[in-house]
Amino acid sequence: MASDIWSISGLIIVAGLLLFFYHDNGDVVEIANNWEKIISLPKRISKRIAIGLNVNLDLIVSGTKLLEELGEKPCNVISDQPVLDNLDHVQQCLAYSMQNCAGLERFFSNRSLFGVITDAAEKIDHEYFIGGNAALMAEKLVELSSKETTILLAGPIGTKLKQLLNPAIQTLEVKSSVQDEIHLILEYAKHEKWGTATATCANRIIFSHDISNSELSTLEELETHLKHFHPDLLVLAGAHLLDRYNEQFYKQRISRIATGLHNIPEHVPVHIELASTANMKFCELLSRTLLPLVDSVGLNEQELQFIAHSNAYPMKKSVEGFKAPEIGYLADLLYWMLTSHAGRLSRVHMHSLTFHIIAVVSDKWDNTESSVAAGARIAGLQACNLTQFSDDDFSLLVPQIISFSVDDEKLRRSPVIFSRDKPVLSWRRKDILFYFTPVLVCNQPVKTVGLGDAISSTALLHTQLQTNVV
Repeated sequence: MASDIWSISGLIIVAGLLLFFYHDNGDVVEIANNWEKIISLPKRISKRIAIGLNVNLDLIVSGTKLLEELGEKPCNVISDQPVLDNLDHVQQCLAYSMQNCAGLERFFSNRSLFGVITDAAEKIDHEYFIGGNAALMAEKLVELSSKETTILLAGPIGTKLKQLLNPAIQTLEVKSSVQDEIHLILEYAKHEKWGTATATCANRIIFSHDISNSELSTLEELETHLKHFHPDLLVLAGAHLLDRYNEQFYKQRISRIATGLHNIPEHVPVHIELASTANMKFCELLSRTLLPLVDSVGLNEQELQFIAHSNAYPMKKSVEGFKAPEIGYLADLLYWMLTSHAGRLSRVHMHSLTFHIIAVVSDKWDNTESSVAAGARIAGLQACNLTQFSDDDFSLLVPQIISFSVDDEKLRRSPVIFSRDKPVLSWRRKDILFYFTPVLVCNQPVKTVGLGDAISSTALLHTQLQTNVV
């Protein structure tokens, strides 16, 4: 009898595990179709959008092929490096990124060696693309917006980059003295190997010896133009690049950004797009100083955890390697982020490989359900470079049983079963509303660069700050 009970219990456990982990890929098309029923533009969309500050030329190559071209053999050391000084650092950082599925962006301190690496990259299969969070967001917004929308892009734009930009984008005057900044994008495919590291997903590392963007050299010029441009949406990106400087310098520049943000009217929504940083003290200062002065933030799960960790959030899971944690845990971090940064902040869009969550302060934003669905939709399609979803090209990788919190007992004890019939789940925790949807993950990504920028831009266009009224 006892053995029968254990057999029955075992079957229940196995069944539960299957329910938790497995989905039929036939869900993909149905989820996409149900997104289409949800997605719509808000009643009023932004007509004058100002974006800055980091723009550059991306030189995209295979990370492993570039190291081979440079005559490097794997050093078999897997380690993140806050600043890259030599080729061993590049190897170690690439291996770390591959093993942890972590998209990293780092500064390369040796200018002459960076030139050597760039020359080697141009000798193998490579592509030049528009780069920099601000430029990529501007390109996506031009693509998605109506002809009535005017977009102003600020950043160090040289002649070659100007030729690549959509001609509909207004830029600050291109000066002959401004040189295009080159960023090296080292991509890798899922299961690709370098030494003892095996890539757990398709991703990339980025590094550069970029002075203009890292000093936010066009910040003051953008502020001058804003007085005449009168935007109804301001998007800032690139502040993370300051982390490579000493504390005195980055404090000065963060303070300068804050001074400018104080002058932005409350009815003009301000969005800041964050990116990877390795300096915990810098991250704490940036979040404490700037987040209360903006309305909206875009970031991924690694950046969310790093902000929480740098602000002494009582982490309940190891942040080493920033393994993808459970959905409820990230929701707890979003709740902390919105409730601990007093001021304007009322929206955070967290995007990860397999799902997105947008958290908003109640009654502050319209059309958020549509916004999170639109952001997730573009993530899969752009990664595969396709215009529609299919069951063969995409996978659904979220659990079927979803708990909305780890910290909140009531939410933790009320998990739900995800259904393709309702691809956006929503819940409330006090004054914070959450909207969750899976990403239909591309099985064979074509390009990973700029995906977060496309996601945030698309979601921004599909939402509206409620105080932004005529």
